[in-house]
This record gives sequence, structure tokens and C-alpha cells, in this order.
Amino acid sequence: MTQTEQHILAQGIELTFEAGEYLFRESQMADFTFFLKDGSVELCHDTPFLIEKQKCFFGLKELILEGLHPQSARVNSTSIVLVFEKELIKKLFEQNPDARRYLLQKMSHQFRVLRQDFE
Repeated sequence: MTQTEQHILAQGIELTFEAGEYLFRESQMADFTFFLKDGSVELCHDTPFLIEKQKCFFGLKELILEGLHPQSARVNSTSIVLVFEKELIKKLFEQNPDARRYLLQKMSHQFRVLRQDFE
């Protein structure tokens, strides 16, 4: 884990979510982004997509682009998640080049994981 990643992840609020709870719902404004530390999350839109045992961000693209979530994120099993407020991410993105680079890499990773195109 890089120093930049440690710095960013240390600023998240760690919460535990139980199976069936939602991190966000489709068409909800992206006011937070989430980092899965442990557990599994199912992204639900047309076809459910399960992400488990993979440390990654959810909703980062929508937060950075100030958009709506295109799918819902439902916890599939008890999961530990870091929650980040929009203002914190925007501040890191604007003021710290290393953090900006890291977040853009994670956003790119999110596209790859979800097999999405940048729109």
C-alpha cells in the first residue's frame, strides 16, 4: 500500500454493513463514495454483478462527476466499508496531485471491474 493510499484510506469512516443493506440506490445523488475493505457487494441494475474479496471503490465516478448512481449497491454478506464524504474527496482531488492520480486510477479500475465505458 502506497503512502498516498494510506493517507486517503485513513480518512474514511469505517462502518460495518449487514447483508441486504444498501450503500446507495439507483438514481440517488452521489454524496458519498465507498471503499470495500472486506466482504461482498452486489451491484444491481439490469444484471446483478457480485464483487467479493476485492478491495475497491464504489460510486467514485459518480461522485467525482457529480452525477447519479446508475445502479444500486447492496451488501451481500457482512462487510466492512470505508465511507468518504463528497467534500473530502473533492478537496483531495483538487489540492493533492498524488491523491488525484490515485483516485483517477481507482476510477479507471472501477470501469474495468464493472466493464463500463467512460461516458
